[in-house]
Amino acid sequence: MTYDIHWHDAQQTMLYVTYPSGWSWDDFYKIEAQVKDLLSENATDGRVDIIADIQAGFVPKGSIANHARSLDNELHPRIGLVVILYQSRIAKALSEMTLRIVPLKNVYRLANTLAEAERVIHADRTSEADIPS
Repeated sequence: MTYDIHWHDAQQTMLYVTYPSGWSWDDFYKIEAQVKDLLSENATDGRVDIIADIQAGFVPKGSIANHARSLDNELHPRIGLVVILYQSRIAKALSEMTLRIVPLKNVYRLANTLAEAERVIHADRTSEADIPS
């Protein structure tokens, strides 16, 4: 399985993770462990948002709710938003259903394009900056 994890911006505040077609839940956990390592090794403190691109593949077999809960319970403390890029309407519907049914932290968003994902992150960062300390 070939996947890609790279910094999406020069400031290293956004990670772009590409999941290939045919990814499995085992692959997912390996990728997530690598993401956590990157966040722990990065000298920059502060929020890091993740763009998770699943457009080339589809959610693997197995309970998405159980895997979502597991991921949610082990989120790295520096993660701001996780924006999931989807292509298929079925993937979007499954993701939306999971986000409504499973009690998860309010960090997950859905986007259809990279530009939309960037806008979602920018809007969230802007609203966070407007909150008085």
